Amino acid sequence: EKSWPVRKAVAALTSRVAKLSVPDGKWPELIPFLLQLVSNKDEESLRIVGMLLFRAMGENLGQHMLQSLGAFASVVEKGLKDPSLKVRAEAFRAMEGIVNYLDTKEQVAVFSNLIPV
Repeated sequence: EKSWPVRKAVAALTSRVAKLSVPDGKWPELIPFLLQLVSNKDEESLRIVGMLLFRAMGENLGQHMLQSLGAFASVVEKGLKDPSLKVRAEAFRAMEGIVNYLDTKEQVAVFSNLIPV
């Protein structure tokens, strides 16, 4: 879908469905699919949507995503280094989505190391 409002709505819907299914292991294909989106070298729009979905996952599944904090941080780091400004902005927003769930200094350090000073 090319329309940004539609993409955001799909991401919101996907994250709500994921909130109900991912913790119970009912949607194991979701994270690998999102990783494919953010890794697509040819389509900037797919990387943007992938980051948008990671952002929504962080906001709605923060506690569950903490179990894969290293992987989540790797996705964000890759997005922050993307040549596209739009992908970098969405990666930063994805990081914002999970920071409210960080409880320990170690968890905070994972993301603070990604932010250039």
